[in-house]
Order: sequence, then C-alpha cells, then structure tokens
Amino acid sequence: MCSLFSRDCSVQRRHQKIVEEGPVTAAPPNVLEHMERSARALARSVGYVGAATVEYLYQLESGKYCFLELNPRLQVEHPVTEWISGVNIPSVQLLIAQGVPLHSIPAIRRLYGKDPNGSDPINFEDTAARQPPAGHVVAVRITAENANAGFKPTSGSVDEIAFGTHPDVWGYFSVKGGGAIHEYSDSQFGHLFARGENRDQAIRAMVVALKEIRIRGEIRTNADYVCDLIQTRDFVEDRHHTGWLDARIAAQIHSGRAPWHLSVVCGAALRAMEHTNSRMAEYLGYLQKGQLPPARMSLVSCIEEFVVDGEQRGGVC
Repeated sequence: MCSLFSRDCSVQRRHQKIVEEGPVTAAPPNVLEHMERSARALARSVGYVGAATVEYLYQLESGKYCFLELNPRLQVEHPVTEWISGVNIPSVQLLIAQGVPLHSIPAIRRLYGKDPNGSDPINFEDTAARQPPAGHVVAVRITAENANAGFKPTSGSVDEIAFGTHPDVWGYFSVKGGGAIHEYSDSQFGHLFARGENRDQAIRAMVVALKEIRIRGEIRTNADYVCDLIQTRDFVEDRHHTGWLDARIAAQIHSGRAPWHLSVVCGAALRAMEHTNSRMAEYLGYLQKGQLPPARMSLVSCIEEFVVDGEQRGGVC
C-alpha cells in the first residue's frame, strides 16, 4: 500500500472546495507522516484496491487530527498530487486493475528512488526512502458564481474564454467561447493549477494565471475574488481554516476590482495612443506622396466602444 503525500483543502465554501494545495504545510512533518501511515492502514484493513483519497480534519490548536472519510475514487484535484509526486495516478490505477503490483510500476519505483525498470520489492512503510515532494502546487476551481454577491450562481452565454498555459500553469475548461452555462448545471466549469519551487512561488504563479485569464459573457466568475483571496495575509501565512471563506462571505468582504469606469478610461487611453500612432503614419504617408490627407482623417478625436461586465460602454478618445 503506497501513499502519495498530502493536500490541503481548507479554503472551501459550504463544504465545497475552492482552493486546494499540496503538500500540506499547516501541519508538522511527523503529523503528516502519521496521517499517511493511518491512511495506508485503513485501506489495507478494508482490502481496498485502486486509487483513493483519505480525508482528515486537522486541528491547529491541539495538533490532533480526526478521520472524515475515504473517497474510493480520483478527485478532480489529483493533478496537484501528480505534479508533486511525479506519478500519473490514472495510469497507475489502470495498471493496478490489470494486476501489476505497485513495486513493479516505474513511476512508483522512481518515487522511492528505485530503478524504474527493476522489480525488487519496496517497503512502502519506509517513507524516509521516498523522494521529497517536487515543489508546491496550488489549484483553484473556476466557477460561474458572482463572488461579490455571496457566490450567487450565474448562468448564460460564454462569448470568450482565453487562457494560455505554460510550464508552471495548467488549466482546463468544460465550456468554450460560444457555449453557455445552464442554470441547472454545476457552477464549476474550469480548474487552474500552478506550481513553484515553494509555496510562495506557487501562489505567485496562480495570481498571474488568475489575472491573465479572460472570460467574457453573461456569466460572472470567482476568478477576481480568488485572486485577491490567495494574496491575503491569512492565506499567505497559512492561517486559514475550513470556516474562513464562509466567514469572509458573511462579512461581505468583496474583491478589490476597480470600478468599471476606470476600465473604460484606461482602455480609452490605450486605444487613443494606438489610434494616434496609426493615423499619424497614414497622415504622413499622404504628405510624403505630395497629397492632402482627406478631411475625414482626424488626429484629435476617435470614438471607441468597450464591453465591461457584459455591458457596452462608450469612450471618447
């Protein structure tokens, strides 16, 4: 029986995870080791075969932990564990189903510092022989909810989703531009994962990812709210708990997004600069040819339209 480190899912709303990260940094190493040992013992005692997740509730004040449940399946945050362990869990699950023993699976052997092509037995209780976690990973669920209105569900068309992955950030979405979120569907439609050499780097990578994502349409999302959330002192210093987010929502703490008119002003300034440079080049082109520029070509004004929060706004440059 082999265990693959730990994940922290304390940031949740009404018992639904919003942010998950791994490995756990809120509990000391000896407690985490005992948790893993207990999880392996539980799986052995019920004769479990396959991938599963054992969940605990850790009490910061007492340093004790309580068993919650065993999920006999893969959870959607399994890429967190895969990134820090180097083990492709779905592939290992299939190999187990085919009868391949754990000590013969290359990824598991590599994790325990063994020759990937070997087949000698491995003492999985000797976690000291296991390779340390490869950095830190933070995962965020992207939901069709208005976070500044108490996470009220939203629905409607999705005109555009733009997100670029790179080596330290990966994401997936169950809907694309031109699609829609049905009012009776689950609010989650995307998932982002960011990694770093340590927790601080992983958080910074996730902040960049949340700031770069662009989702336009009738729906609202939690992206801006979570971006602010993971930069708060409580989260950065690992002082959050399972009731922390619900308490923030009850206190009506909103994201620090700038008012819509600032977006229009900044957008108008940018477009004005682009417009002036383009028109200036065209204007000089006429003069170089010995021609008079047409009267319609203005170098002093332009009108631009912007869509902010699904509503059309006008800007005069």
